[in-house]
Order: sequence, then C-alpha cells, then structure tokens
Amino acid sequence: MTGFTGVYFEATEGIEIANPDQIILILNLFYNPEWVAAFVMAGAIAGGLSTISGNLMAISAMVGSDLLEIVAPNMDDQKKVNLGYLAVAIGGIIVVLLAFRPPEFLVTSILWAFGMLATTITPGILLGVWWKKAHKLALVISSLLCGAIYIIISPHVLDAIVVGHGPTAELGMAGGLVTVPMAFALFIILSLIFDKVPSLNHLAPSDEEKRLVDYIHGWGNDYDENRYNWTGFPLIVALVCIGISIWGLMPW
Repeated sequence: MTGFTGVYFEATEGIEIANPDQIILILNLFYNPEWVAAFVMAGAIAGGLSTISGNLMAISAMVGSDLLEIVAPNMDDQKKVNLGYLAVAIGGIIVVLLAFRPPEFLVTSILWAFGMLATTITPGILLGVWWKKAHKLALVISSLLCGAIYIIISPHVLDAIVVGHGPTAELGMAGGLVTVPMAFALFIILSLIFDKVPSLNHLAPSDEEKRLVDYIHGWGNDYDENRYNWTGFPLIVALVCIGISIWGLMPW
C-alpha cells in the first residue's frame, strides 16, 4: 500500500522520491497536518526505541540462559543473571557509540536483523519443540556457520557475492533465502550425526526435555519415546531445504 501511494504521489504531484526509505516520512508530511505528522514521527521513534530495548533483552536472555546453559550448565543461577546484566550493559554502550556516528546501513539494519534472527534462531525454536533429536551442539554450529554466511553475502560486507537484486537484496534480506533453509538442513543433518556419537550424548535432549515436547503438544503425562522422534521425515525436510538454498543462490 505504501509503495502504491508513493507511485501515485510521484505521478500526480510530479515530485520524485529519490530515497525510497524516506517515502513514509515524505508522504506523511505532504498529506497530513504538522501535528498529525508529529504523532507519526513520535510513533516511529518509540518503535525504534522499543526495538532496541527488545534486542537488549534478547541479548541478555541469550547470554544468561541459552549460551551459558550450554557452555556452563552447572553455573550458579545468580552468576548467569549477572552475566546477562553485563551483556545488556555492553550492548547498551555499543548502541550509544553507534548513535554518535551511525553506520550507513543503520536504516536497513532492523530488516537485516530479521534475516539474521530467522537464520540463527528459527530452526532452534521450531525443531526444538517438534523434534526430540534436535541436538544442542548441532544448533550452535548451524547457527554460527549460517549466521556468518548470512553476514558475508549481505550487501554490507562483500558486494561482489550478494545474492538477489533490487530492494530486497539492497536491504540485506535476500540472503535469508539461502541461509534459513541451509540452517534447517545443517541442524537436522548434524543432529542425526551427533546422535550416533556417544561422547556427545550430554548435549542431546534429556529425558526431561523430551517429555516437555510431548507436554507442549498436549499429551500431558502420556509420554511416548517414538512420538516426534522421526528420522526419515526430517531427512526429507533437509533435502527440500537444501534444494531451496541452492535455488536461492541462482540469479533472480
């Protein structure tokens, strides 16, 4: 709708919007009274601050819970909380420093972050509650590797290998078509491999976590080891994801 309005605006007013990322601001100032435009701008600022605070909270939870639960599962809970606070403080300092001299891609970084989160977090969330063989080490490796690939093929690092074209690629989101299915495939394949390695059993889902999967889906105390414990179906999903990832690398 915004794009349609922008095209209509250019056609009827004869004014070219040179910077597409400013289209909402320009249309708002042109069609609305100043006091209405002020409310819209205030909403945009509030949304930005809300996003920053949400990201800082996510950083705290990731460090204080997810990462430390893997690398130091026996650490005292209060120490984990304190390290989470430290992560928030460091993240806040970085945000303040970036605010003094914003990088060129700051306007598109929020959309860019969605692709990064989809690559690194989504496979763990979905497979973690639907598959009892989802291995913690497989999640860490697939998230780090595919997250790094997403950064490399973004337009903000190496222009020569950016996938896709047009606004989607310029915003850094086109790489998600490659790295999101790649992360799913790698997570599944590594989980099946690590499941056969006895020395990595401590990183496999525990009995309590497997029971939680059944509980989440409404089975209560009716636990069945074979439920959500597939091998063939995840492999099919991995093959489909590999195909999608390869297709995403093609010129489009």
